Amino acid sequence: MQLSPLEFAKAFEKFTASYKSEQSEIAKLLIVIDYYEKISEKSKDKQYKGYVDQYKSILSKLSNAESIANLFTSELEKLNKIADYLDLPIMKDQVSSQLLKQYCNLAEWQKALYLIKCEKEPELPDNMSELDQLSLICSQIEESHPDSFRKLNKVYQDWKSLDETIEIDSVNSLFTQYSTSAGNNRGRILSLTAKTSTFGKKNGKFEDEITFANQLIDFNDSFLGSLNKSLEVVREYYLQQNRKSDFVKKNWRVRYSVENSSDTFTGDSIGLSAAVLIYIQLQHQLVSRRERFIYNLSSFTGAIDENGNLIAVNEKSLEQKIGRAFYSPIKYLVLPESNRKNGNNILANLQSKHKNRRLRLIGAEQISEIFENRNIVREQKVCLGEYAAKS
Repeated sequence: MQLSPLEFAKAFEKFTASYKSEQSEIAKLLIVIDYYEKISEKSKDKQYKGYVDQYKSILSKLSNAESIANLFTSELEKLNKIADYLDLPIMKDQVSSQLLKQYCNLAEWQKALYLIKCEKEPELPDNMSELDQLSLICSQIEESHPDSFRKLNKVYQDWKSLDETIEIDSVNSLFTQYSTSAGNNRGRILSLTAKTSTFGKKNGKFEDEITFANQLIDFNDSFLGSLNKSLEVVREYYLQQNRKSDFVKKNWRVRYSVENSSDTFTGDSIGLSAAVLIYIQLQHQLVSRRERFIYNLSSFTGAIDENGNLIAVNEKSLEQKIGRAFYSPIKYLVLPESNRKNGNNILANLQSKHKNRRLRLIGAEQISEIFENRNIVREQKVCLGEYAAKS
């Protein structure tokens, strides 16, 4: 139905009120993307130029790097076409770059090559990792398609750097970001960081000091209380492993934060991430010839109880979290064993659409299983000088 100018003005006002009501930048962007079909009908009509220009301004502002990185393939493809149609070259370059990364994450090699204007058919052997496949494709197009090689090789080098990185100060934690719009809830991978140290008595007694985003935690809050529970579980683990360790008997000061996020967080599924991170940081205080680190292409979701048992996360949020990890470079997703059966079903559904993507789900019943899993917690030999200094 064709709207009159007055009706269109009212509809546009309703649209702007709708996206502004969202707290999440990603949810706002999705509403704006969905509105494109309505604005495109008027894009060539000078009478509606003001509305089109306003739409372009809104879209450009919301299409920042963080929001684009959290879009799925179909959303990126649609946004790429919109940027092209509305003649937004800067935004198109940004969206195209992210779409290329996502095609590579999914091992959709033909789509990736088509996007960068390379018509070569890749020749790939079986049983090769996605990263090795990408390296081989780069070598196959380097001489014949130098411009395409430059774009694809940047994706490869960035991915290779992530694959070779081991962490001590941060861990990839999976969250769900809720929206007031139906269907716009979304899984997020955010970096949980921590700084840990030990200290003696405080006010004449022993008590740990834990903060999140520079605020002392409220133990009655499920999210913040789970951080304290994680610390206690790790302390008990170390006591069982090495009761003579001095640092286990001291107070611990832990400064948590979620990197590059001003969101409000709820729930207790951060417990697993927090426990793994604290375990790694305190492990570095031990005198040992081998130190442990977190593999950078792993991610975590799950609550823990006071005995270190992993507690299942909400099944609906699990679908959103696995979906987020699936479209990213993440290689291992760690979750409670009680979620693994449903997680495998969710993963199978995603892999039916992208058959070459190989995300691995690692289920565990007890936190100690994760501490001893060498795919996730990796070891590195300490040089003799560093070992002597610790001793």
